[in-house]
Amino acid sequence: MSETILIVEDEVKLAKVLIDYLDQSNYKTHHLINGNEVIAWVKKHNPDLILLDLMLPGTNGKDICKEIRAFSKTPIIMVTAMI
Repeated sequence: MSETILIVEDEVKLAKVLIDYLDQSNYKTHHLINGNEVIAWVKKHNPDLILLDLMLPGTNGKDICKEIRAFSKTPIIMVTAMI
């Protein structure tokens, strides 16, 4: 069984690059765009890793991270296209 990685990214092109790379490496991926959907999905599916954008429609990545930390130790890598 392969590990599941949740990609939370509103930039579709960046998300596609991540998904393609991870799929080729035999990871199972799931992509969400809206921050408001993340908490419920994580509680239901318990991914092995979360790649989480800082700036999202709905709830922002920083607040999502804090909320996930209240109930899960799933590793979270914060991602951003901002420089």
